[in-house]
Amino acid sequence: MSRELETDQYPYLTPSDQLIKVINAVKVQGIHFKGTLVDAEFGNKQVVGHCVTHNESLLVRMKSNTRVEYCGEEMNLKSLLSHVPRTCCHSYPKLNWRAKRIAVRYDGHAVDILVIWRNIKGTWSAFFPLEHVPASNVIGRTDPSLESSLGDRSHP
Repeated sequence: MSRELETDQYPYLTPSDQLIKVINAVKVQGIHFKGTLVDAEFGNKQVVGHCVTHNESLLVRMKSNTRVEYCGEEMNLKSLLSHVPRTCCHSYPKLNWRAKRIAVRYDGHAVDILVIWRNIKGTWSAFFPLEHVPASNVIGRTDPSLESSLGDRSHP
């Protein structure tokens, strides 16, 4: 809602504020859900920070100019591609994709970036979902101490 339409009953909220409000309302109602899936406009520090801080699963497509920290170096996701050539990624022949999970820091939060290369009509391009899945939400895992053991899995 725009600020012009704001009332006491319907206060103005940014899209990120509204998304967080909905996530919290779902939890308060006792509705069980495994996580939140959102597109790039919600891939911001506020939403990612909320989900990481509250141990909630999140999958969001990030823009290629998003800045992350990888191996102690700050870079945008497009620059991350030089560290993750498609030849070192797992092949998914049925999809004509190649993918690799990379541990990064985004605004100080430990998250994963899925570098997904896709071949469309002979041209390879990449996109970058950001993923945060607490160990307690991974099927077959109930021990939160396992979360720290997942950290080293992605460095080339």
